[in-house]
Amino acid sequence: MIESMKTALTTWNTTTTERRKLQHAYLVLAAIVVLLAGLVSLINPTLGHNSLIIAGIAFSAFFINAIVWSLLSALVLAKISGKPKRK
Repeated sequence: MIESMKTALTTWNTTTTERRKLQHAYLVLAAIVVLLAGLVSLINPTLGHNSLIIAGIAFSAFFINAIVWSLLSALVLAKISGKPKRK
């Protein structure tokens, strides 16, 4: 089991870019916080609801990064790579 997880993480590390890794981190963080907020809300509903704000921030950061990186790659990086280099 541990060897298969190591293999999966190594493959994920070599095949994904830094941008995608950051996006995955935002999603994992948001999912963990939502689960923890659910457990905490069984004991203290107010604290559980307030901790959902952290998950909302992580989801917002995920979507904002996705939009910004799409615009960056479409508008800026495409034009930079399309220019011929001067000698």
